[in-house]
Amino acid sequence: MRRIRPIEFLFSTLGLLLTAASVIASCAQYNAASLQAQAAFVALEPQIEVLSMLVREEPGDTRCTDRRIVISSDGGPVRNFDVEQITWFEIVRYGKPVFRQPLNGYFAASFSTGRQKGELMTFRGYRNNQKFFEFEDTAKPFFKDGLSVEGPKSILTASYRDAFGKDRREYFIVSYDAVTLLDNDEGAKRWQELQDLGSKVQGIELDQLVKPTQVKAWVNSLTPKIPAVH
Repeated sequence: MRRIRPIEFLFSTLGLLLTAASVIASCAQYNAASLQAQAAFVALEPQIEVLSMLVREEPGDTRCTDRRIVISSDGGPVRNFDVEQITWFEIVRYGKPVFRQPLNGYFAASFSTGRQKGELMTFRGYRNNQKFFEFEDTAKPFFKDGLSVEGPKSILTASYRDAFGKDRREYFIVSYDAVTLLDNDEGAKRWQELQDLGSKVQGIELDQLVKPTQVKAWVNSLTPKIPAVH
Protein backbone atom coordinates (compact mmCIF):
# COMPACT_ATOMS: atom_id res chain seq x y z
CA MET A 1 0.00 0.00 0.00
CA ARG A 2 1.33 3.37 -1.03
CA ARG A 3 1.99 5.65 1.91
CA ILE A 4 0.63 9.22 1.61
CA ARG A 5 3.31 11.74 2.30
CA PRO A 6 2.55 14.68 4.65
CA ILE A 7 2.94 17.20 1.85
CA GLU A 8 0.35 15.36 -0.29
CA PHE A 9 -2.02 15.21 2.65
CA LEU A 10 -1.58 18.94 3.21
CA PHE A 11 -2.35 19.78 -0.41
CA SER A 12 -5.37 17.45 -0.38
CA THR A 13 -6.71 19.05 2.78
CA LEU A 14 -6.16 22.54 1.36
CA GLY A 15 -8.03 21.53 -1.78
CA LEU A 16 -10.99 20.35 0.27
CA LEU A 17 -10.96 23.54 2.33
CA LEU A 18 -10.84 25.71 -0.79
CA THR A 19 -13.71 23.74 -2.33
CA ALA A 20 -15.76 24.11 0.87
CA ALA A 21 -14.97 27.83 0.99
CA SER A 22 -16.07 28.18 -2.62
CA VAL A 23 -19.37 26.41 -1.86
CA ILE A 24 -19.94 28.63 1.20
CA ALA A 25 -19.19 31.75 -0.82
CA SER A 26 -21.62 30.65 -3.53
CA CYS A 27 -24.32 30.01 -0.92
CA ALA A 28 -23.68 33.42 0.61
CA GLN A 29 -23.93 35.09 -2.80
CA TYR A 30 -27.15 33.19 -3.49
CA ASN A 31 -28.63 34.23 -0.14
CA ALA A 32 -27.59 37.83 -0.71
CA ALA A 33 -29.17 37.81 -4.15
CA SER A 34 -32.32 36.24 -2.71
CA LEU A 35 -32.53 38.91 0.00
CA GLN A 36 -32.02 41.64 -2.61
CA ALA A 37 -34.83 40.14 -4.72
CA GLN A 38 -37.11 40.01 -1.68
CA ALA A 39 -36.25 43.62 -0.82
CA ALA A 40 -37.01 44.69 -4.40
CA PHE A 41 -40.33 42.82 -4.28
CA VAL A 42 -41.29 44.51 -1.00
CA ALA A 43 -40.33 47.92 -2.42
CA LEU A 44 -42.64 47.36 -5.41
CA GLU A 45 -45.49 45.84 -3.40
CA PRO A 46 -48.37 48.37 -3.15
CA GLN A 47 -49.55 49.21 0.37
CA ILE A 48 -53.12 50.49 0.12
CA GLU A 49 -54.14 52.63 3.09
CA VAL A 50 -57.66 53.83 3.87
CA LEU A 51 -58.17 56.75 6.26
CA SER A 52 -61.50 57.87 7.73
CA MET A 53 -61.35 61.48 8.83
CA LEU A 54 -63.60 64.24 10.18
CA VAL A 55 -63.23 67.77 8.86
CA ARG A 56 -64.83 71.18 9.20
CA GLU A 57 -66.58 72.02 5.94
CA GLU A 58 -66.45 75.77 6.51
CA PRO A 59 -63.79 77.85 8.37
CA GLY A 60 -66.36 79.17 10.84
CA ASP A 61 -67.72 75.73 11.84
CA THR A 62 -67.32 74.93 15.52
CA ARG A 63 -67.60 71.17 15.04
CA CYS A 64 -66.54 68.62 12.45
CA THR A 65 -69.41 68.58 10.01
CA ASP A 66 -68.06 66.34 7.25
CA ARG A 67 -66.67 62.80 7.13
CA ARG A 68 -64.30 61.83 4.32
CA ILE A 69 -62.48 58.69 3.25
CA VAL A 70 -59.01 59.11 1.75
CA ILE A 71 -57.30 56.21 -0.06
CA SER A 72 -53.56 56.30 -0.66
CA SER A 73 -50.73 53.89 -1.53
CA ASP A 74 -47.08 53.57 -0.63
CA GLY A 75 -44.64 51.15 -2.24
CA GLY A 76 -44.80 50.39 -5.93
CA PRO A 77 -47.08 52.08 -8.48
CA VAL A 78 -50.69 51.02 -9.02
CA ARG A 79 -52.46 51.25 -12.35
CA ASN A 80 -56.14 51.18 -13.36
CA PHE A 81 -57.00 52.10 -9.78
CA ASP A 82 -60.69 52.18 -8.89
CA VAL A 83 -62.70 52.11 -5.65
CA GLU A 84 -66.38 51.39 -5.07
CA GLN A 85 -68.20 51.88 -1.78
CA ILE A 86 -71.47 50.93 -0.13
CA THR A 87 -72.62 52.83 2.95
CA TRP A 88 -75.29 51.81 5.44
CA PHE A 89 -76.28 52.23 9.05
CA GLU A 90 -77.73 49.77 11.52
CA ILE A 91 -80.63 49.60 13.92
CA VAL A 92 -79.37 47.93 17.08
CA ARG A 93 -81.13 46.58 20.13
CA TYR A 94 -78.97 47.00 23.21
CA GLY A 95 -75.91 47.08 20.96
CA LYS A 96 -76.83 44.04 18.84
CA PRO A 97 -77.58 44.74 15.12
CA VAL A 98 -81.12 43.76 14.10
CA PHE A 99 -81.56 45.69 10.81
CA ARG A 100 -79.32 47.24 8.14
CA GLN A 101 -80.45 50.32 6.23
CA PRO A 102 -78.68 51.27 2.96
CA LEU A 103 -77.70 54.94 3.02
CA ASN A 104 -77.57 56.75 -0.33
CA GLY A 105 -75.65 59.94 -1.00
CA TYR A 106 -73.71 59.97 2.28
CA PHE A 107 -70.57 60.38 0.20
CA ALA A 108 -71.83 62.70 -2.50
CA ALA A 109 -68.73 62.63 -4.70
CA SER A 110 -65.40 60.90 -5.29
CA PHE A 111 -62.25 62.59 -6.54
CA SER A 112 -59.43 60.67 -8.21
CA THR A 113 -55.96 62.21 -8.39
CA GLY A 114 -54.87 60.03 -11.33
CA ARG A 115 -51.60 59.26 -9.54
CA GLN A 116 -49.95 55.88 -9.24
CA LYS A 117 -48.55 56.50 -5.74
CA GLY A 118 -49.42 58.67 -2.77
CA GLU A 119 -52.98 59.97 -2.41
CA LEU A 120 -55.17 58.24 -4.98
CA MET A 121 -58.83 58.98 -4.25
CA THR A 122 -61.11 60.80 -1.81
CA PHE A 123 -64.78 60.21 -1.00
CA ARG A 124 -66.51 63.21 0.48
CA GLY A 125 -69.97 64.49 1.30
CA TYR A 126 -71.45 67.79 2.32
CA ARG A 127 -72.09 68.09 6.07
CA ASN A 128 -72.82 64.36 6.13
CA ASN A 129 -71.43 63.91 9.65
CA GLN A 130 -73.57 66.73 11.00
CA LYS A 131 -76.69 65.48 9.19
CA PHE A 132 -76.29 61.95 10.52
CA PHE A 133 -75.98 62.96 14.16
CA GLU A 134 -78.93 65.34 13.83
CA PHE A 135 -80.96 62.46 12.38
CA GLU A 136 -79.77 60.16 15.18
CA ASP A 137 -80.92 62.66 17.85
CA THR A 138 -84.27 63.16 16.12
CA ALA A 139 -84.87 59.39 15.91
CA LYS A 140 -84.25 58.63 19.61
CA PRO A 141 -87.77 59.45 20.89
CA PHE A 142 -89.40 57.25 18.25
CA PHE A 143 -87.48 54.04 19.02
CA LYS A 144 -88.73 51.67 21.72
CA ASP A 145 -87.68 48.32 23.20
CA GLY A 146 -83.98 49.24 23.43
CA LEU A 147 -83.66 50.15 19.73
CA SER A 148 -81.32 52.88 18.49
CA VAL A 149 -79.35 54.00 15.44
CA GLU A 150 -75.68 53.11 14.97
CA GLY A 151 -73.32 54.08 12.17
CA PRO A 152 -72.77 54.96 9.46
CA LYS A 153 -70.50 52.21 8.13
CA SER A 154 -68.96 51.68 4.69
CA ILE A 155 -67.42 48.79 2.81
CA LEU A 156 -64.89 49.62 0.09
CA THR A 157 -63.46 47.46 -2.65
CA ALA A 158 -60.25 48.68 -4.32
CA SER A 159 -59.19 47.14 -7.62
CA TYR A 160 -55.88 47.82 -9.37
CA ARG A 161 -52.95 46.34 -11.31
CA ASP A 162 -49.65 46.18 -9.44
CA ALA A 163 -46.08 46.71 -10.72
CA PHE A 164 -45.83 43.01 -11.62
CA GLY A 165 -48.87 43.18 -13.91
CA LYS A 166 -51.12 41.27 -11.49
CA ASP A 167 -54.75 42.36 -11.10
CA ARG A 168 -55.63 42.67 -7.44
CA ARG A 169 -58.65 43.50 -5.28
CA GLU A 170 -58.85 44.43 -1.60
CA TYR A 171 -61.78 45.00 0.76
CA PHE A 172 -62.04 47.38 3.71
CA ILE A 173 -64.68 48.06 6.36
CA VAL A 174 -64.83 51.63 7.67
CA SER A 175 -66.67 52.14 10.96
CA TYR A 176 -66.28 55.60 12.46
CA ASP A 177 -62.47 56.10 12.59
CA ALA A 178 -61.64 52.37 12.51
CA VAL A 179 -60.56 50.79 9.21
CA THR A 180 -60.29 47.01 8.86
CA LEU A 181 -58.66 45.19 5.92
CA LEU A 182 -60.72 42.07 5.25
CA ASP A 183 -59.54 38.70 4.06
CA ASN A 184 -60.38 38.47 0.34
CA ASP A 185 -62.91 35.65 0.73
CA GLU A 186 -64.63 37.35 3.66
CA GLY A 187 -64.52 40.71 1.88
CA ALA A 188 -66.07 39.33 -1.31
CA LYS A 189 -68.80 37.64 0.73
CA ARG A 190 -69.69 40.77 2.72
CA TRP A 191 -69.57 42.96 -0.40
CA GLN A 192 -72.05 40.66 -2.14
CA GLU A 193 -74.32 40.61 0.92
CA LEU A 194 -74.45 44.41 1.02
CA GLN A 195 -75.01 44.64 -2.73
CA ASP A 196 -77.92 42.23 -2.37
CA LEU A 197 -79.26 44.27 0.56
CA GLY A 198 -79.89 47.18 -1.81
CA SER A 199 -82.35 45.05 -3.79
CA LYS A 200 -84.25 44.06 -0.63
CA VAL A 201 -84.28 47.27 1.41
CA GLN A 202 -84.89 50.62 -0.25
CA GLY A 203 -82.00 53.02 0.26
CA ILE A 204 -82.62 56.35 1.91
CA GLU A 205 -80.88 59.73 1.99
CA LEU A 206 -80.29 61.83 5.09
CA ASP A 207 -82.09 64.75 3.42
CA GLN A 208 -85.23 62.59 3.63
CA LEU A 209 -84.82 62.26 7.41
CA VAL A 210 -84.70 65.88 8.54
CA LYS A 211 -88.11 66.68 10.00
CA PRO A 212 -89.44 64.74 13.02
CA THR A 213 -92.52 63.73 10.99
CA GLN A 214 -90.26 62.23 8.29
CA VAL A 215 -88.20 60.32 10.85
CA LYS A 216 -91.29 59.05 12.67
CA ALA A 217 -92.83 57.80 9.43
CA TRP A 218 -89.57 56.02 8.56
CA VAL A 219 -89.34 54.39 12.01
CA ASN A 220 -92.96 53.21 11.74
CA SER A 221 -92.21 51.70 8.34
CA LEU A 222 -89.46 49.58 9.92
CA THR A 223 -91.68 47.95 12.53
CA PRO A 224 -92.65 44.90 10.39
CA LYS A 225 -88.98 44.36 9.38
CA ILE A 226 -87.40 44.34 12.84
CA PRO A 227 -87.57 41.12 14.91
CA ALA A 228 -89.77 41.48 17.97
CA VAL A 229 -88.43 41.09 21.51
CA HIS A 230 -88.95 37.55 22.84
